[in-house]
Formats: sequence, structure tokens, C-alpha cells
Amino acid sequence: MIVHDQVETPSTITLKSASAIAEIRTYPALSWVKEIGDRIPTLRRTDAISYKYIVHYARLAYGRLVGTMLKREGSADAVVGKLSRPGVPERLALTEKLGMHEEPDE
Repeated sequence: MIVHDQVETPSTITLKSASAIAEIRTYPALSWVKEIGDRIPTLRRTDAISYKYIVHYARLAYGRLVGTMLKREGSADAVVGKLSRPGVPERLALTEKLGMHEEPDE
């Protein structure tokens, strides 16, 4: 047994956590692991939905401008260079920081 924060945890859980995650409900001290595990798919889904939402409304708001800029500037690189700025939209920042974003579907 390993004592952590005054709670005894079987050493098999800490040493072989991947195989023991299925048994987490048996060990109340590790109930927080399930909560975190449940959040990961939710964060990924939220990220994917937010990304699609932002792209949809950016297209509505700026699609014609981008098309016109492509004609005038002559290349997508020039357009991106003029429109982009550093950073990540706030609603995508958490998943970007955690590296949990999903690649967009084409």
C-alpha cells in the first residue's frame, strides 16, 4: 500500500494505472480520475463545435472580403498575412493549450 494524502492506495493502482482504471470505483480515493476522464471527450466535442461555429460565422462575415482580397493580393499567403494575428480565440484556448483539439473535417 502507498499512503498519499492520508489515504491508502494499493500499489498496483499507482504502478499499473492503465489496467486498474476500470476498477476505480472500488477505490474512492481515486474517484477524481474518472471525473477528469469524462471531461476529455467533452472538451474535444466542445472544441470541435466551437471551431465549426467560428469558421461558419467568419465565412458569413468575411467570406466576400477574403475572396476580393485573393483577387487583389494575388495569393492566399498575402491574404493570410494581412488578416492573421497572434494568439488563439478565447473559446479554443484551453484545448489548444492542452493539445486536445481535433483536426477539422474537410
